[in-house]
Amino acid sequence: MIELSIEKKDINRINNLLIDLSPKQQGRAIEKGIKKASSTVLRQLVSNVSGAILKRRTGALARSMGWRVDKDKYGIPEGTIGSGATLKTARMSYANIHETGGTIRPVNAKMLTIPLQAAKTAAGVPRFTAREVQSGATGYDSSFIGRSKSGNLILFGSIKGMAKIKVVPLFLLKDKVDIPARRYMSITVEQTRKQVVDDIVDEIKEAKEKAQ
Repeated sequence: MIELSIEKKDINRINNLLIDLSPKQQGRAIEKGIKKASSTVLRQLVSNVSGAILKRRTGALARSMGWRVDKDKYGIPEGTIGSGATLKTARMSYANIHETGGTIRPVNAKMLTIPLQAAKTAAGVPRFTAREVQSGATGYDSSFIGRSKSGNLILFGSIKGMAKIKVVPLFLLKDKVDIPARRYMSITVEQTRKQVVDDIVDEIKEAKEKAQ
């Protein structure tokens, strides 16, 4: 998750602008500014997970993104942006690992099954699971596990033809997969840092104009 933060020099700038407003007006202006800034960060974040940084496949991560504004124990608004930030969408389990990097290991199976070209759509989305291949629920007549020329374990599917049997590599089998840190959230924060402050300042200035 991204939590909006403002540097000290910008806090001083904002506080100076708030002086002429009543406490109630200050609270409203800050809250409107935080909401506007959260929306700004969200737009950049969705762009970053839709091709700018992360490759978009199903679009599920982008669709899970949202923002909300809560108040801390002092009544100060706080903006939170990220996967599952709103009650409307669930948080994607892999949202954090693309930020920090890490190792994925199998939980309910002995090996991870990574779809190869024949098992994916043009967008890289799996057409079926390895379990479906092994159970005969796909268009393959049978399946077996073997090693490639490079020594990797592969789940193959076979199709019986008129003259010969066609063997197709479908899934790469691994005991773990290392995911590099892509820092898409950290990069988003840096990309929007100035605009976040500008959004808050704009709302304060608008509040001051209305108060005159």
